[in-house]
Amino acid sequence: MRGLTRRNLIYYLDIVDIKTGNKLGKIADISLNGLLVLSEEAIESGFSGSIGVVYPLENFLSEPFPPMEAEIKWQRTEKKTGLIYYGMEITNTSVELEKMIAMLIGKIGFSDGEKKARRGLFSQDFY
Repeated sequence: MRGLTRRNLIYYLDIVDIKTGNKLGKIADISLNGLLVLSEEAIESGFSGSIGVVYPLENFLSEPFPPMEAEIKWQRTEKKTGLIYYGMEITNTSVELEKMIAMLIGKIGFSDGEKKARRGLFSQDFY
């Protein structure tokens, strides 16, 4: 379900596998439905599990980011850099998760000139 526009982030935040604590990569963009993860290392084929966003709490978001259930839907390796791009679908949603994604985008989302405030904060197309 790719219907929502993704928002690029100014800072690439680390994503970790909550079960193992291993770093999976960095978030490049995010929406309510999924995220693009960049990695220098291969992630287990068909990965599906709980992931966490790592960021400093001071001067960032006021509370920890809730865990997300996600699964890899596609991957692509860039020939020039060797970076691996992973398209991950978020398989659990909640008002709390939507709120945190909205706050993350508001704090470090790349502004492409679109007025984010013109849409409802928690509507399915808020950005």
